[in-house]
Amino acid sequence: MLDDSQCQYDDMPFWSLLIKGSSSWIPLNVRIVISTTHSLESEWPESPVDFRSFRKGITRDDFLLCDDEVRQLFDLGNGLPSKLRSPALEEVIIQECAGHIGALRIFIDNVVEFFEKTSQQRQEVLAFCFSDTMVQAMGSLYGKNPSIPSSIELQTFLIKCLLDDYYYIMPLPLQCDERSCFTRLMEAGIIAEDANSLVKFTSPLATRYYSKYLFPKRGHHNPSSLNELIRKVIGNMSARVLRQSTVDKNDFLKEATFQHQFMEGLALWTEPACSICPELSKVFSVLPRPRGQRNIGEIDFYLGRNLHWGIELLFNCDKIGEHMPGFAVNGRYAAIAAKEYAVIDFRCNESGAITKVARKPELVTVFFKLGDFSSCRCIFGLNEDPEPISLNN
Repeated sequence: MLDDSQCQYDDMPFWSLLIKGSSSWIPLNVRIVISTTHSLESEWPESPVDFRSFRKGITRDDFLLCDDEVRQLFDLGNGLPSKLRSPALEEVIIQECAGHIGALRIFIDNVVEFFEKTSQQRQEVLAFCFSDTMVQAMGSLYGKNPSIPSSIELQTFLIKCLLDDYYYIMPLPLQCDERSCFTRLMEAGIIAEDANSLVKFTSPLATRYYSKYLFPKRGHHNPSSLNELIRKVIGNMSARVLRQSTVDKNDFLKEATFQHQFMEGLALWTEPACSICPELSKVFSVLPRPRGQRNIGEIDFYLGRNLHWGIELLFNCDKIGEHMPGFAVNGRYAAIAAKEYAVIDFRCNESGAITKVARKPELVTVFFKLGDFSSCRCIFGLNEDPEPISLNN
């Protein structure tokens, strides 16, 4: 396996020998995985040699390792050092990179380099995995200036794909520049499209990398507390957009719309260096479940950098007293060791009145009036008095 072919990219004899003559000396049971990067900023970068000489055409699947192969990569001399290894870290790397050899190589190299001269506390290593430093390191893989659709409709489509774990049908027809944008994103390995025009982000890491381009508006400084951030994010939400997401006035809003609005607010009120990890459950999966399916009514975010905050969103959770927060000591995200976390339960009734709810230090309960999302009333932690928050128009 060549872990980096970039230094040989312009060496035509090397590639001709490796590829054009491969059928004469590579046994059928041998698999070569090549990880190479090139400038994606140039217009349609070309390969130095025709890869069609291989027995089969090269597809994205040829650059993917299964979980067992990734663990074999960890064991190599240039893999993951034993002093850094833990079941949690290995699982995070496997899930974050989704088997892509290029992402794995960059990920491992950056973890090793960062912790060569620092302590290796498990939570520090995991926090680094979700940091902006790691996201920025993927520029050589995904391109430092990936394409962004010019139309709001297509941007919204990509945000929908980014925040959810489902495949969505490519909106058709596409204009020439829009098709070019999607093609570049697929060339970069950020999104993938199957034969049925279904589109999905290729990995949680690709999701985090591209999210900073779909949510470019960032704050100048971080809030002083998690509750302050929650107040700002809720207040930044658009009442009009939330209202339009309901079929009629008796419906509660769609979770996808709320998630979009919440992600936008998190970006707006935190510094650019603060990495936002949406849908942490994609990386920390405790119980096997069908691909593309999450626990109903649950959405989560992790904010890195110096914050190390966790946020869970629930919707009309009747059994909130029985809910085990993912960021709690015994929760599924406990390995991250979040400094603070909050569970936000969004509720809606005909009057918007405060109903009897559980009071816990980490719980924030938000009450809306059906059909009217211009304002809400919030109960923070153990506070008895509800706090009104007005939303944007």
